[in-house]
Amino acid sequence: MLFRSEVETLFRDLSAKFDIKLRDFLRPIYVAVSGREAALPLFDTAEILGKDLFRTRIRASLEKLGAPTEAEQKEWKAWLDG
Repeated sequence: MLFRSEVETLFRDLSAKFDIKLRDFLRPIYVAVSGREAALPLFDTAEILGKDLFRTRIRASLEKLGAPTEAEQKEWKAWLDG
């Protein structure tokens, strides 16, 4: 259950930091991971898929959508750390 708790903590912290309701924050991630807007609870799905497959699905979705540039990633990281 370690990966499940890591994912849950990460997404809860990010949704709070961005001041977005967790449900709204997770909607695009549900689609990225399961291909549907509604599926098994996301954190349970993360545990079932495992770290590698979960990350692979998110990366594949980002590639299709156009991943953020390195500059955008640095800006977000600075904002999140600040």
